Amino acid sequence: MKYNIEAKASMHVGKKYSLKHNLREYDANKWNTDGHIQSDRSHLNERLTHTELRDFFQKTFGAAIDQYNEKNREKHPDRMTSVDDYYNKYKGHAQECIMQMGDHENYMELIKLVGQEKADSIHKQFLTRAYKNWLKYNPSLKVFSATIHMDEIKDGTPHIHIDFLPVAESSRGLTVKVSIDGAMKKLGYDRKTKAKDGENDSYKETPYRKWLSQQRERVEILANEYVHLIPSQPFTKRRRQETWQWRAQQKEALVEDIKQLSETKVQSEKDIEQLRTEYQQYRDLKVDKEDLSQKIKVKAGHFGKNDTVVMDKADFDKIQEQSAAYVANYDKIKLADERSSDLDEREKRLNEAEKSVEYIKNGLEKQRQEVFEAALKKKKEADAILFNAKNKQANADMIKRNADRLYMEQKDINNTVKELKDRVRYVENQIIIADDKAERYLKELKNSDLEHKKEVTRLEDDIQKIQGENRSLKQSAASLKNSLYKAIRVIAYISNHLKYELKKGELSDVTMTRLKGAQQFAEEMCEDDNLSPEQKDFIKNMQNRGVLSKEVRDIVLNIREEMKKEEEHEQEQDHYYGMTR
Repeated sequence: MKYNIEAKASMHVGKKYSLKHNLREYDANKWNTDGHIQSDRSHLNERLTHTELRDFFQKTFGAAIDQYNEKNREKHPDRMTSVDDYYNKYKGHAQECIMQMGDHENYMELIKLVGQEKADSIHKQFLTRAYKNWLKYNPSLKVFSATIHMDEIKDGTPHIHIDFLPVAESSRGLTVKVSIDGAMKKLGYDRKTKAKDGENDSYKETPYRKWLSQQRERVEILANEYVHLIPSQPFTKRRRQETWQWRAQQKEALVEDIKQLSETKVQSEKDIEQLRTEYQQYRDLKVDKEDLSQKIKVKAGHFGKNDTVVMDKADFDKIQEQSAAYVANYDKIKLADERSSDLDEREKRLNEAEKSVEYIKNGLEKQRQEVFEAALKKKKEADAILFNAKNKQANADMIKRNADRLYMEQKDINNTVKELKDRVRYVENQIIIADDKAERYLKELKNSDLEHKKEVTRLEDDIQKIQGENRSLKQSAASLKNSLYKAIRVIAYISNHLKYELKKGELSDVTMTRLKGAQQFAEEMCEDDNLSPEQKDFIKNMQNRGVLSKEVRDIVLNIREEMKKEEEHEQEQDHYYGMTR
């Protein structure tokens, strides 16, 4: 059934959508602060279909992704993907379409005509049919959620949210993938090739715009079954015309038509009056000619059968002139009669038009009153909004001050963070430099370690040689000690002999000096720790028994120094050998 309401059919498609809003899965205190959602009507909402988007991706693309991975597993494993990766990459391609019939004013008009319950039923029927049409005509725009909202009528009207994803088949990559171009092509909307002369205007209209225009036309055709449809404007960059703007435009056009009809009526009345005057004159003229014709007949009858009448030329000319005037006036009289009938008909239509105009005026006055009341209501709402806005402005000023303060604090934090980042970069650079140095050092250390091992091997060989030489030296030292001991014994023997000579007085003073030096030398040797107790006792006995010469002392000292150096060298070699091991 079609109702006497003028309304538009609205359809909007965009990428912003909220499943929490559509499904009413939210905190009312957070999402419904302005009260535009009437929770007491939320039970009237209807969820036509719903699948979680992640599950929808698994169901729609899971098999294609498995097939794609199996194909690339051996040769191109880097190309393999997963449903989760594909979901995270393309979930932002989901879109939402919102459709409705009329606006809040139209919805209230329908309630006045049929009541609240019937009006809700009519809107829900329209929205359900619109959803079914979507499924029928848009198979490649896969719907994963669709919900009818009946609880946003405070300043709105019932509407439907259709959430969809463009899906197309492909011969490259995934066999089933997300693609708006592929989906449009599947529906038969393809961009035509641009002509070389640039005259093909259809090239400018994208497949998406073609589809959008066709889809909106389907919605309007459906809405026209319920209301008197206000046609939508063709796609332009200008802002779309609202319903109240269209009505105002129609009223202005109607007022202009009434004005033209009034002017036409006034002019027609003048024409009718003029024609009536002319018509009356022609009627008078017609009577005069009839009388004249009768008079001529009477005069001609007096001459019997003879049709020839002799009269004065001036009288004949006068008769001829009057006869021609009658013939001419007869046509005018006939035309005047026809125009009079036409004017009567036009006057009749004008009277009917006056009645229509009066009816239209009454309708316009009623609509004007409704518009005035609606404007007054809007003004009250605007005043309330303005009052709330002023309160919000005061809060906004305070928020702005806090925001400015937070901004400055954040700016300081950003500067600090920047400095820290600079320091971190410096430390990172130093770490890189240190890593490079460490790497070079390790490389050099490896090389030097190899050389060191070679050097150790060489030193071990040298140590073995030195140890062999030390053993020989020790043996030589032992032999020398024995020789020294024997020499000392010989010296003792000589000393005894010299002592004997001294007693005899055969030695000079020089010899006596040498003997004293030898005695001192003997005393020092007795203090040496390197001599065994037996050797010390022997020297003391030798000292008591005789003296040693300076030459003998020098020889003994030289031998002792060489032995001491050999022992120190041997100790150093033993210490170094122990360190290298």
